[in-house]
Amino acid sequence: MKKVVSILIVAVLLVAMSMSALAAPSSLSAGTRGNASNLITIKKPETSISSTTKKNYGLSAVGSAGTQVAVYKWNGSSYSLSSSGTIGSSGIFVRQLSLNTGTNRLAVWAGKGNSTQVIHLEINVVNQSVVNGINNYKINIQSVLKGWV
Repeated sequence: MKKVVSILIVAVLLVAMSMSALAAPSSLSAGTRGNASNLITIKKPETSISSTTKKNYGLSAVGSAGTQVAVYKWNGSSYSLSSSGTIGSSGIFVRQLSLNTGTNRLAVWAGKGNSTQVIHLEINVVNQSVVNGINNYKINIQSVLKGWV
């Protein structure tokens, strides 16, 4: 009977230790990189530096089931945990982020087993009037060049 109880206690401790090993850290330094590059693939944004007019932004990634993913926001001196979750059987991770106007520096951390991956992103939120101005300028240049080409 003592052996059974001992085995159960050891099993519970092993499970608890493995769960804590997968927990996302509460903050990341600017230079944190990880030791893997294949745990997740960011689908949105499509590039590491992007722009949008939306302050509510849907970040998405794909990876294998069981991979923990956490999103961090830059606070001026380090990255602070914003949200986290685990990729399910669909292989998809999606989080709605609340962004500020201007530059938003983010880090996306992924962990599975002894492997970790950190992807750094920069999403610039611009006013719609700036986008309209750029589009109008583009249309005006095209109309001027149309007569010459």
